[in-house]
Amino acid sequence: MPIEIRARDIEIMKFVYKYRVATYPQIRQRIFMGSNGSAPRDRIRKLCNHGFLKSLSLNLDKDFLRGVRTTEKSWPYIKHTFGFEIERPHFKSESIHHDVRLVEIGQRFEKLKLYDEFLTENLLQSSDYLTTHLLFKEAVGIRSDGVLSLKGHEGSQFVYAIELEVSKKSPERYRSKLNSYYQTLGLDGVIYICGDTQIKQAIERADREVSTNRKSIVYLGLEEDVMGHTKKLIFYNKDGDGIGLY
Repeated sequence: MPIEIRARDIEIMKFVYKYRVATYPQIRQRIFMGSNGSAPRDRIRKLCNHGFLKSLSLNLDKDFLRGVRTTEKSWPYIKHTFGFEIERPHFKSESIHHDVRLVEIGQRFEKLKLYDEFLTENLLQSSDYLTTHLLFKEAVGIRSDGVLSLKGHEGSQFVYAIELEVSKKSPERYRSKLNSYYQTLGLDGVIYICGDTQIKQAIERADREVSTNRKSIVYLGLEEDVMGHTKKLIFYNKDGDGIGLY
């Protein structure tokens, strides 16, 4: 039996595409306002059965969850909903665990009073418009996990690259990426959200080596603190200087 694609279905597919992957609970919370009924699950399954979403079994920190990603069949319904052209759509996740956690971070950002926009890597890497945009093109080249845009006073705007680090990498990889960030002009800095203190300390050490005598533009915080219940998010650089997002 054919399916009628509704406005809410388009919102589901758009939301999933933005992050590449989303779990059933994340979709329920974002699109169905946290409804505990069966309607969210039934609708997601129907979209899967008709090929608009692909069902995934996710093993996340020993928790088994159902998740989905978008498919080529969904693209005609959502490609014009982002406000800019997307010429190179990507539908598969390279790291499901990372992308599911980025959904939570993005949801947290949306609660900020100064929130303007959060562009994920999937959007940054698939649009020629963002590749040439004055504020975002450098994050595209560096392959940031995202870009957070905040509204300041009297029409000002602040733009931070976002990096979600859930597993520790080599010092050389951190130094290489930080070197790239220190060469940018359009970004106000980069915020690293770290899965644990060891990752945070490793990035701080790399920043000390890379920044030398320059003022640090690298701000760090723990994922568990970002996902806490405080209204204000505070990130500190290696020198102890902080930025507060509220």
